[in-house]
Amino acid sequence: MSPAQLKLYRALWGQARRVLRAQGMEPKDAEAERHAIHVRELGRDKSSLALTNADFDKVKAAFLAITDDTDLGAQLAAQEQPRKRRLWTVRDLCARLEKSEAYALGIARQMQGGALASAGGLEDLGDAALDAVIVALKAEALRVAGKPARWRRKKPVEEIDIPF
Repeated sequence: MSPAQLKLYRALWGQARRVLRAQGMEPKDAEAERHAIHVRELGRDKSSLALTNADFDKVKAAFLAITDDTDLGAQLAAQEQPRKRRLWTVRDLCARLEKSEAYALGIARQMQGGALASAGGLEDLGDAALDAVIVALKAEALRVAGKPARWRRKKPVEEIDIPF
């Protein structure tokens, strides 16, 4: 997680903790609930300092469910973050390569063949297609930089730190 995400995590937990305390929960029980949320959402207890972007999105949605269980939109938006990160990464790589989004869409069409004939923009691409475009654009960026195009993703796309 980025420092901004950690700050947001702490702010959201503070709000959720206040709601839990207002419902009569003792401080130690509220802290136990935070750990229980991590276990429920991530499958194990994990330090907030060790959360990936995907982990943060899951925990954030759970905190939002506590603070305002009527705002389903905020919870769904938190779950959409991995897709937003993919789109941001494609657009960022295009900008660095001085290419248009149409270039990225062309890569996707070339990789997927006729299956993407109806895709009007990047938003129409599925996650697997976006991942493939990211790999191709990173290889292109390495080629342009004069580095070997043997790019291997060290982290899943969901774990790439993006400043939002």
